[in-house]
Amino acid sequence: MNIDWQNIKERIKKGVYLASNSFAMLWNHKILLIYLTISISTYFLMQMISYNLSGYDVCFSSGLQSLGQLFDLSHWHHYLWLLLLTFVYVFLSTFVTIALIYHVYKLNKHESVTFKKSFGRALKKINLIVIWSVIVTMLTYAIQLISNRVAQPKQFFNPIMLIVSLLGLAWTLFTLMVLPIIALESTTIKDAFKQSKDMVLAMIPEILSGEFWIGLTALLAMIPFAIPMLFNLRIPAVIVLIGTALIFCIGLIITTVQVIFKTFVYTYYMKPLEELKKLKYPRF
Repeated sequence: MNIDWQNIKERIKKGVYLASNSFAMLWNHKILLIYLTISISTYFLMQMISYNLSGYDVCFSSGLQSLGQLFDLSHWHHYLWLLLLTFVYVFLSTFVTIALIYHVYKLNKHESVTFKKSFGRALKKINLIVIWSVIVTMLTYAIQLISNRVAQPKQFFNPIMLIVSLLGLAWTLFTLMVLPIIALESTTIKDAFKQSKDMVLAMIPEILSGEFWIGLTALLAMIPFAIPMLFNLRIPAVIVLIGTALIFCIGLIITTVQVIFKTFVYTYYMKPLEELKKLKYPRF
């Protein structure tokens, strides 16, 4: 089997190029940060709620990220609250992400776009957003329950958790392009899943290299704030507060850039640039 390493190298460079352009677009259109500020504000609202309850670590968001202790599941009705609040968070996060994707897409095409148009677009996709939110909520809920049941503090290796982790990774990868497809096409959830899988399989070098570049940038930006903790340095509380605020800003920037990157990947897949056709671009 002959591998065209030159082609793979060029595709990796293209992924980095798309990621770099994602940072550039956010720099030129800082107003895009407003969208995911809504999601993160919801995140902190859930954190505030969690201080009034205790005893359970639950996952929120489509990325299956941990939110913190939220419910004592010895009370059965907390299961219902868990489902409800998870759904609310996933729904709001998905709604504003769809609006952000549409805004980025229009900017990339040099067309006029406003917040009203972007949120109007998301509103037109409300049925797909609800279906997607239900799927993600149930999946999140199931994973967290499995983790809570099988994980043991002193157990170094748990085969069930390994399988769950691998399945979660596969889910995250193959559904990476679902939201751009929902935002920009007339489709169904089933077709969006299939098309997302096809896109990811076709563009693995571009996606992995782009995500690596974004992750590396985030890591380098976080290092100055991690050094005091690594060396257990004593620093004034005001400095800690400022550092926390800066970390929050970095997280908001990186999360927004990832959404922009997905939109760019979608755009490139649908209509590759003329000068890049030599990359032997795979289509399915």
